[in-house]
Amino acid sequence: MPSRFVCIDFEASGLEPKSFPTEIGLSDPVTGAVWSRLIRPYPVWSAEGEWNPASEAVTGISRAMLAADGLDPLSVYTEALTVIAGRDVVSDSPGFDGKWFAALVAAAVYGTDGAGEAPPPLQDLIKVAWKLAADRGRRPDIAWQKTELEACLRFPMTHRAGPDARHNVELLRLVAVA
Repeated sequence: MPSRFVCIDFEASGLEPKSFPTEIGLSDPVTGAVWSRLIRPYPVWSAEGEWNPASEAVTGISRAMLAADGLDPLSVYTEALTVIAGRDVVSDSPGFDGKWFAALVAAAVYGTDGAGEAPPPLQDLIKVAWKLAADRGRRPDIAWQKTELEACLRFPMTHRAGPDARHNVELLRLVAVA
């Protein structure tokens, strides 16, 4: 079992350069436990960030939801670090998720002793899964195809951070089975 990993996923206000994170999800490959939080926009995100109505339509996350139910970035980041607990963080989209994780960290530590802190590096889900399959003597391409279909059936992608992180954990769990 890939216990040294935790899967992460973000939802965001869009894919534009000035988009910002709206939700974070983490899932544990051993237990399948899911942790997710809506993120209340940091003031500069609201003032200067880009909001794409298409992203809202896909995720169902509205500005009103973030204002009512979102937690401040520092609280979200602090909780996320507790869930991550020194494990390797895996993402199916390290470029986008890394950008939004960095934005969360910057908002969380702005003006505190943690200024300049960097988020944990994100590993690519496909590369990690292929290595796990190869380490177990499986052909990575075939293992990936089989597990991708099964994971989609068990835990479909919903464009919400928690369920999507859980989907990715299922991929790792299944590919690690010899």
